[in-house]
Amino acid sequence: MRKRNAIILITIILIASSLYFLFLKNAKGRKVFKSQNLKFDDIFIKIDSTAIKDKNLYSIINFIVDKNGNYIICDLAGKQVVMYSKSGKYIKKIMPTGKGPGEVIEPIAICTDIEGNVYVSDNATRRISILNKNMKFLKSFLITGGHIAPVSMRVINNSIFLGGFRIYDNTFIHKYDLNGKYITSFFHLPEELKGTKLGHSLNYPYFDICDGYVSCTMSIKYKICRFDTGGSLKSCIELAPDYFVKLSEENKKEFDKTFDTEILSKFSKPNFLACFDDYVITQVEMPGNFHEGGDYLKNAEYIIDVFKRKHIDILLAGIRSNNLLMFVNAEKKIFYFLSELDYSSNSYCIIKCKIKDNIL
Repeated sequence: MRKRNAIILITIILIASSLYFLFLKNAKGRKVFKSQNLKFDDIFIKIDSTAIKDKNLYSIINFIVDKNGNYIICDLAGKQVVMYSKSGKYIKKIMPTGKGPGEVIEPIAICTDIEGNVYVSDNATRRISILNKNMKFLKSFLITGGHIAPVSMRVINNSIFLGGFRIYDNTFIHKYDLNGKYITSFFHLPEELKGTKLGHSLNYPYFDICDGYVSCTMSIKYKICRFDTGGSLKSCIELAPDYFVKLSEENKKEFDKTFDTEILSKFSKPNFLACFDDYVITQVEMPGNFHEGGDYLKNAEYIIDVFKRKHIDILLAGIRSNNLLMFVNAEKKIFYFLSELDYSSNSYCIIKCKIKDNIL
């Protein structure tokens, strides 16, 4: 009898403790977790790699992979969108250089829809161009005034979602129809950064759309928020891993005073989010990665986390990587990383990986 009562008492204490910590987490809107200090090779297995060395390719700012395995690359420095085969061979230039419909000056973001159509964002003209699966230009539209050109895009149900800062209302994600009609904006800049130079400079939202919900984070705070596709907030939780170096008040004040971009290398910044199956994968750029000259992989360190999507329950915490995650094929669960980058010799390497069996 005493043993039974002791077991019941311990069970009650454990349940009460769990509820107490859950209450604290929800009250503060934060999830604190420890890094598992995982190595890249502990989690990912390389399937293939593609070396691209082309004197006419000046940068890889963004890319997608089409159904044939070809890479369609936004070359911001080269003012072009180009296609390479999965073996790294140049195929063709997709869009001519220019400011008109079907042309690009500063291609910065690219995505595709379920039919294989391709969407390209131009940073200079704020134009969204739409091409069919054969890369033939269909139409384009200009985004409304006050929107900074999107650095990320997704298309679903005849709507296009654009990730970029909107000065008028300090929002990050904007919904248009495919004819360019503006519908709504959501996902707001944190209150403490409104009106600051830092808030306007780190205007990079990263998001994906899964099962009718928009999951997103921003490069200022490590939060994962979920909205429905109409822009209504469903959940938002701040993540607080032990490896994460937060933006300090000193950093913020110093940047607003000096506009010194090296300050941006002094704190952690989420720089990728994608969904696959029931999971969300994020990537955080760690302090010390100062990208003067555009070399994003020189002495760089990134940390990857994987969460259960619905409640953002951590599954894999602190996967350390020198490879930059840039694209996820959610259907095939394939992850594409830039593993080498040398702008001086126009040399690049993309590795294609999967998560090892029985990891998740």
